[in-house]
Amino acid sequence: MSWDDFQAEIRLMAEVTDPSERERIRARIWDRWGAEGAVFITDMASFSSTVRYRGITYFLAMILRAREIMRPIIETHFGRVLKFETDNAFAWFEDPADAIRAAIEVTEALRHDNRHRPREEHINLGIGIDWGRVLLVDGRDFYGDAVNTGSKLGEDLADNREVFVSKRAWDRSGLEMEGLVPRTRRISDIEIEYYEVPVERDA
Repeated sequence: MSWDDFQAEIRLMAEVTDPSERERIRARIWDRWGAEGAVFITDMASFSSTVRYRGITYFLAMILRAREIMRPIIETHFGRVLKFETDNAFAWFEDPADAIRAAIEVTEALRHDNRHRPREEHINLGIGIDWGRVLLVDGRDFYGDAVNTGSKLGEDLADNREVFVSKRAWDRSGLEMEGLVPRTRRISDIEIEYYEVPVERDA
């Protein structure tokens, strides 16, 4: 099913007023585009301050460097990059364990790359991972509660080289790891249980 098909169904749902017909459309949308897996969302730290003091072209070069490092690691771990938007990356994994392993490797790869550069050129990502059933559309975007939660973990909560994984994603992964830090935060009227995954943070 294409992106245009999805847009047509959403448009139809917006136009229909009969509740039973809207429910049939909703069920059809989930039947066609529903998928279960892990969302992986990143955000670069210090975006605003870097742009203000170094300039947007400087930061755009850093974004490109981050993308070139991340994409092959994500793909090696059976993930799919759906899109890059400014300083964010959005990827999809069928298995949350693969998403977590990719996040750890991305963090390590960036840490290694930073060692060879001045501090003002360091790339520092926050990464959020959640798991659930979402609308996965045409390999280019996704929508759903897991996307919202992954975004809050990666963009709103995670900071410099932090990997935050929702409790439901971690429990589903089957991984075992020492040093996990359990956390709970309430954001946008939603309580999120998650773990901070231990990663090396010195640059």
